[in-house]
Amino acid sequence: MTQVILGPGEAVKKQAIAKTRKPNETLYWDYLATMTNKRIFAEDQLGTLIFNFYIKDIDRAEINKSFWKGNSVQLILRNGNDFMFKLMKDSIYVDEVATQVWVNTINQVLLVMRNQMPQSPMR
Repeated sequence: MTQVILGPGEAVKKQAIAKTRKPNETLYWDYLATMTNKRIFAEDQLGTLIFNFYIKDIDRAEINKSFWKGNSVQLILRNGNDFMFKLMKDSIYVDEVATQVWVNTINQVLLVMRNQMPQSPMR
């Protein structure tokens, strides 16, 4: 379970082991990745955030296919940047099914968010 404090109305939807690297490091490590109804983040054993992206800042999610290294979740951000991480079965094998499920879920949430009618201000 996550050690990161969740915001009001924020609930955990999915969790998996993610292989990624910390900023300014070259080695990849396994972290706990969490998808909530508001963001996607990964944390280390101490609860330190490794990455943290709010759903509203994501343009779309894609699967980055790699024959040698296995598929990755690629988040295309609205500011033009992207970020990739692998969802793992264990420390060696990539979880291809979880990768597809996470990408589908992220894109479905984005589709619903973009098609919601804007609420008019209360008077």
